[in-house]
Amino acid sequence: ARTPSLRYLDHVWTDLAGPRPCTTLTDFFLLSPAVKVLSAETLPLGFKWSDHNPVLLRITVANRQGTDKENPTKK
Repeated sequence: ARTPSLRYLDHVWTDLAGPRPCTTLTDFFLLSPAVKVLSAETLPLGFKWSDHNPVLLRITVANRQGTDKENPTKK
């Protein structure tokens, strides 16, 4: 199962029983050809402070010599 990254704002979010908003996986990243994705994951924070859960993206960026150097980056 994948953790949703976005929730709709048509209902108040609550941990109690009752109607909950729909959730989806909608976040995306635009990357240059020099960037290679190592991993991407949504952090399951339960939409506590926002309508989005944070997404952690780990990448490798090619340097001027064309070799890769790991560069963890998060959204």
